Amino acid sequence: MRLLHLNKNVDHKMNNHKNRDYMNVALWIIQLMLAAVFLAGGIMKAFNYETARMNISWVKDVPKELVRFIGISEIIGCIGLLLPGITGKLQILTSVAAIGLCVIMILGIGLHIYRGEFSLIVVNVILFSLAAFVAYGRWQACKPAKF
Repeated sequence: MRLLHLNKNVDHKMNNHKNRDYMNVALWIIQLMLAAVFLAGGIMKAFNYETARMNISWVKDVPKELVRFIGISEIIGCIGLLLPGITGKLQILTSVAAIGLCVIMILGIGLHIYRGEFSLIVVNVILFSLAAFVAYGRWQACKPAKF
């Protein structure tokens, strides 16, 4: 009976390992998607203000310096989403970067509510949800395993 109990523990540990692998793949896919979205928007806002002004409705009503700051923040968030995992160093910074992107999305939701652009909030909510998922998932991965 004791041997059977040990086998269940081994199976449970193998399933947990497999689940962590699947979660890691899912988190990487979401991180890459978020990085692509925020990098494209961030570069436009930070370095191509006139294009941003023509393509993003709120940009013309916000000071140019704030638009650039938001763009640079998004680019830094992209770096934070990817670089710690690639290098294997300070991986908790991935969660910090994702939380920063969540803050940007919350502020964006507030701006869209203020401007009455309720249909645009959906994009912010989706990006917020994905970034929050990454923040939580990577935070959990950084916690030491329980024995």
